[in-house]
Amino acid sequence: DVRSSNDRHANEQTNYLLQRLERFTGICILTTNHDQALDEAFRRRLAVHIRLPVPDADERECLWRRLIPSEAPVGDGIDFGALARKYAMSGGYIRNAILRAAFLAADADERIDGYYLMQAAQLDVCTRRVILGRRREEGLGAPRGGRHDRSGGGSDRDRVVELTCTRDA
Repeated sequence: DVRSSNDRHANEQTNYLLQRLERFTGICILTTNHDQALDEAFRRRLAVHIRLPVPDADERECLWRRLIPSEAPVGDGIDFGALARKYAMSGGYIRNAILRAAFLAADADERIDGYYLMQAAQLDVCTRRVILGRRREEGLGAPRGGRHDRSGGGSDRDRVVELTCTRDA
């Protein structure tokens, strides 16, 4: 069903990938955070489907600690456990949040600290909420997975995050 030029482009991309997959003779590993959005023709060509759950809080804490490069300028007193408990994120999202926190801290000419990590994680959650809202409006449904908390803070820094969350929603 093609309703827009975006649908047509998505269909073209799917057809291209299906053709490439049909011709490929090796092992192909595909990953997605949006399993339910896969085209049914594409899904039929998958021999094995492995679902990996979101890491638990202990695993997330370990990921938060290990994904920050050792040479990165990091402040003291980061509560990695609090980050892990507050944000049920996969390793890829944690990596993205760390990268965003590094850019935010660099822009302020500061070290990466708990504030920047929390702000980056919050922005990631909000961005995904906006995308999920658009997916629901388009009738695509929501990806399966856990719910993410959004805290309302009292400081100006927290309000910036809150405005970013609600502006496009």
